[in-house]
Amino acid sequence: MENFVIYCKSYAPDVQSTKRLKESIDKHNVENIPFYISCPKRDMKLFKDVLGTDGYILIPDEDIYQLNQKLWLPDPTFRAGWRTQQIVKTHFNVLKVAKNYLCPDSDNFFINDFKKSDFMATEDTIYTIITDAPLESKILSEFKKNTYYNSCFFRTVRETRKMLDNTSLTKMYDFGPPPYAWNCQVWEEIQDMIKDNGMNMEEFFIHFERSTSTPPLNKITNPLDYVEFNGALPREAVLYGEYLLKYRSIDIFPTTSWFLADGTPFSSEKNYSIYEGGGHFSNKILDPTFVKKYYLGLGFQDGRTSKVYVMEDGKWVSDSDGDKLNWNEKKALEWRNKLELVSHINNRNTPYHYSIESWKKWAKQYDDIEVIEWDKPLMDPKQFKITYQRYWVHDILKHNEVEYDQVLIVDADTIIHPNSPNFFKESNNKFGVVVNNGCYEWVTRSINNWGDGLFPNESKVKTWKYFNGGFQITNKNHIPFYTKVQEYYTENIDKINELDQKIKAGTDQTIINYLAQQNNIDTEYMSESYNLQDLFRKNLLHIPGHSWFKDELLFLEAGWIYHYNAIPQNDRHVSYWMERTYKELYKDEN
Repeated sequence: MENFVIYCKSYAPDVQSTKRLKESIDKHNVENIPFYISCPKRDMKLFKDVLGTDGYILIPDEDIYQLNQKLWLPDPTFRAGWRTQQIVKTHFNVLKVAKNYLCPDSDNFFINDFKKSDFMATEDTIYTIITDAPLESKILSEFKKNTYYNSCFFRTVRETRKMLDNTSLTKMYDFGPPPYAWNCQVWEEIQDMIKDNGMNMEEFFIHFERSTSTPPLNKITNPLDYVEFNGALPREAVLYGEYLLKYRSIDIFPTTSWFLADGTPFSSEKNYSIYEGGGHFSNKILDPTFVKKYYLGLGFQDGRTSKVYVMEDGKWVSDSDGDKLNWNEKKALEWRNKLELVSHINNRNTPYHYSIESWKKWAKQYDDIEVIEWDKPLMDPKQFKITYQRYWVHDILKHNEVEYDQVLIVDADTIIHPNSPNFFKESNNKFGVVVNNGCYEWVTRSINNWGDGLFPNESKVKTWKYFNGGFQITNKNHIPFYTKVQEYYTENIDKINELDQKIKAGTDQTIINYLAQQNNIDTEYMSESYNLQDLFRKNLLHIPGHSWFKDELLFLEAGWIYHYNAIPQNDRHVSYWMERTYKELYKDEN
């Protein structure tokens, strides 16, 4: 049984939104946390066709909870689906595959890397989303000429507390928006409580809604009268949160939501317009850089159905007319594209700030060394990868009027030892690099494939001269060479991107090796200590089950600059090693 997984309940009309969610998880799930999706059996083929079959586990809703359609037909609310999807989500525990799970909606998507520790407060205990009555709800209630405490949400909390005999608690809390962080044991206890009262979850939802309405729903004869409903709506997040407040089945580690979602500018066109026309705060919250910095993801909640798929003759068929996408779907695509252009700056969820801090602290001992953090792409990264763009370094420095003799281009997955010598003094004013000592199969495959594809008339780069691109010392004498590199990329970018999809090895690293050879660049091959790569394959990392030694920090004896490439995504992943190394080396300054 996994300690933590991700689970999304979806259905056919939301398949495109779910695809966007899956793509974001594929990109940002740095620890390969298992991802489950469920949908009705009738929709399984559609999901496989649209999402493919890799990167997630698809299961039918019916394996989780068998809904009783007779309870919901006829449906006086016109939104039985909103109720029943909650019920399926709350029974994920019956699969016995995980102890805890993150439950995003189909129209959520990640915008930054994430890991288990973002959602797990301890090894065993998940965070609980629990916040004071949210400001956004109070603001929106004002626009609706209503008071927050007369809102449907408040009524739901009030009635849930009555049911749990917990009315002495007066402080209002919110338990969302999605993605929700839930413990399976808590849901099992709630299900048992409801069973003890002679109901299943469906019957409880119906009872809760009917018993709180005025007049009671069972006395409504005309379904259209439901629009005047003034009772409480069942909400799974409120039920979970209020039960936990009452019984404390697990320790409560409070947190706010990780996503800008329901109740935010992104929840509806109306909300977005309000924020668009606002002042400083409103403008800030709609700034992609701000959003990227502070949030793990976005959610476009209201009117979520994409309408890309429609039902015809009992089957879901594609309707590719983009004009039929609703506002939320269009806006979600727009924002995803905006955020792709913002560099990965979310320090809360990535280890790269440890790299930057180590370089800054090392440089403090030298009056003539400055660390510059480049955090904005020059071009669209979807066309020109960030690693391609580093060859514009001299242009960037000139544009910003930075004077320099030499510059080191270094990857952000490195940590430098505080006692490292000044490597600039060892470059001999040449193009300073470190041989790629490791991953020889990968290196050979890269040399051969990229050579055949782009440099068929050039002799193959020798493996013992093949340097790693994550450490390059250059100076103004190399500006003509870097200009040639830029021109090469500009002229061949389409072919490069096409080959990149096929080869999946080397990319800019192999290209710069060939171009350096082609242009006879005077190269200084520097000590491996300045770019200690491939630590795992060198048996320098203690990975439980893979290493016979116990010294976690053995690699500190092997060099000065530690490059965390080619590390397996297990319990001791890149984030672990960068944080562990930084805190050990700079513990006196933490």
